[in-house]
Amino acid sequence: MTIVITPTQIKCSCKEKKCPVHAKCCFLPTEVYPDKEGKVHLLFVGQGGGKDERKKQRPFVGRAGERIRQQIVAARRRIGYFGVAFSNTIRDNPEGNRPPESNELKMCLPHLYKDIKHLKEKCGLRAVVPLGASSLRALVPECSLAGIGSMHGKLFYVKNDIFGVIAMVPTYHPASLLYSGIRFSEKHMDQKDATIVEDILTAYKSQPFEDSALNVEDLLEAGVL
Repeated sequence: MTIVITPTQIKCSCKEKKCPVHAKCCFLPTEVYPDKEGKVHLLFVGQGGGKDERKKQRPFVGRAGERIRQQIVAARRRIGYFGVAFSNTIRDNPEGNRPPESNELKMCLPHLYKDIKHLKEKCGLRAVVPLGASSLRALVPECSLAGIGSMHGKLFYVKNDIFGVIAMVPTYHPASLLYSGIRFSEKHMDQKDATIVEDILTAYKSQPFEDSALNVEDLLEAGVL
């Protein structure tokens, strides 16, 4: 049976006129696709929107969004349907597709954190999946010098004053496959597609911090306190 979910959106509450991306960014919301029980298990976070996102005013609706959705479907075939949401570190992309600067992240990240808090408390969010190095470095500052190649699939527990503690499992951004011209095939999956699917499954299987068997030493070695 096909499950058809109508997405809902969490609008950005930013009213800051001095925000360097305010004039064009705050229309790009967090978009939510819950399961039939209203649960949202994973939140995928990219760097920012592209031309398709600006046009449609929705996150992850371009070619990269199509690819991550194909990877999510492949993961669901392994474990069953699970709810997802999509967002970005800022609510649009700066000119030239450059990574957001620290002042832009300072303005925008608290609104993403509020969305994480909402999804965690109201929808049972299990984990956040940062997509690509820019999102990893924004959400896990301790990884500011690390590349996604060495950090993908690792389980982190990130804590802040807004959402408390949440699991994060970074993976490659799907755009990296588009640049290489690799087409998606679930039957003959490319190695990087397969890696992203496995990282999604790792995120889905993560346990809440309170229920995790990891001790302090494990966390220091594998992630963030």
